[in-house]
Amino acid sequence: MKQITTWKATSIFVLLFSILTGIQAQNLVHNGDFESMTQCPDGLSKVNGYVEFVTTPSKGTTDVFSKCARGKSSVPRNFRGYQKPKSGKTYMGMYLFAGGGYKEYIQLQLKQQLVAGEKYTLKFYVSLAEDSQFSVKEVNALFTGKKMEFRNTSTINLRDVGEQYGSYSLKNMKAQAKLTNTKMWIPVELEYTADGFEKFVTIGSFGKVPKDYLMKVPNPAPGSAQMAYFYIDDVKLTKQSNIDLDIDYNESFVLDKVNFDENSATLDQASKVYLKELYASLANPDKDKVVLKGHTDNIGSQEYNLMLSEKRVASVKAYLASLGMPADNIKIEAYGEKHPLYNGLDMTSLRKNRRVEFVITEFEDFQE
Repeated sequence: MKQITTWKATSIFVLLFSILTGIQAQNLVHNGDFESMTQCPDGLSKVNGYVEFVTTPSKGTTDVFSKCARGKSSVPRNFRGYQKPKSGKTYMGMYLFAGGGYKEYIQLQLKQQLVAGEKYTLKFYVSLAEDSQFSVKEVNALFTGKKMEFRNTSTINLRDVGEQYGSYSLKNMKAQAKLTNTKMWIPVELEYTADGFEKFVTIGSFGKVPKDYLMKVPNPAPGSAQMAYFYIDDVKLTKQSNIDLDIDYNESFVLDKVNFDENSATLDQASKVYLKELYASLANPDKDKVVLKGHTDNIGSQEYNLMLSEKRVASVKAYLASLGMPADNIKIEAYGEKHPLYNGLDMTSLRKNRRVEFVITEFEDFQE
């Protein structure tokens, strides 16, 4: 049986000085949807060693629920109620409040250290478990440069974080609705300006509990307990970008900010910054398939211009590969002067004809 690969062209037009829309930016959280596991959880509290890149920073017994599991850790019915995943087959659960100061946390590893001064958006979804008599008014996100490992099961003290693990930044997440809903997933979000040390983010409740932190759940379910237990899914941290990716099909569009001087295939610093922004805006830069199409003006021989256009797309490919995109996923095509955008011989027309076009492709495999 022969396997055939078909290509569907999905073009991305990169506009100037606008805001990212139309395509999801790269998620900087490793395994933020909790789908990647070393094995199916065979009981409660099966996080460390089970969910890749996710740990519990204290001895609290945070839980993972999956459709592959049975009994108390199954999906959608589990030991705290009923809830379907926001996406996929898996989500996590933890106490944000319980008796005796007991709390649980989820610590996630980032794919790269955050860049000082850059702006990011942290977003995830929560749903209050049916078995809860209380809810909370806010959820915290704690950014750290080191992986935390505390031996207690109570609230993580921020003084201990600073003394043992150095720099940290604590932020309150903003919920788009009251966190008392046991049927729906509620998004919580944070706009964050990085300090430059951040390699991990931990979700939970830190420090002393304020008097107005808790809310009583109206009409709690029979048999519910004096606690606030939340399901959590789809944790995403994305870098805010000034690039607009307007998806279209069966066309290729120009990378406006990647320009070349006459007879040159060298990327200047502005072009590198632009390509870095483009790379950061891709949802899966390690998986996306890209076609780069090189073009020149009509000054010089056809043979020379064909060679020059190939060198230009090769320069773009090399730089994208240096950022982390697999070179095998980048296909280059050179056209020389064959397809000008403008027919004029003025400097503006010639400069705009010296261009690289960018196409993202979707691959579909099927059997014949």
